[in-house]
Amino acid sequence: MILTGAAFGLQSTVWITDGVLRALNRLAAPQTQLEQLQAFAVRCVASAEALADHPLDGVEPLSAGDLHHLQAASDQTLVF
Repeated sequence: MILTGAAFGLQSTVWITDGVLRALNRLAAPQTQLEQLQAFAVRCVASAEALADHPLDGVEPLSAGDLHHLQAASDQTLVF
């Protein structure tokens, strides 16, 4: 949480990449992996195409253009 800034009340968005969506969907309970982020009001987004193949509640689908805009407009980007 500290790395997202959410612990300090900063608006935070986590872009869940296609590979991470595939990995989460292989878990027995993928939704439980996102509960801590959602509890801190972290906005979770992913490619609309990837979510169509690997749906996950609480993850907002964005178009490729919207994801590009999000990346361009971000004040800080952290890659894990």
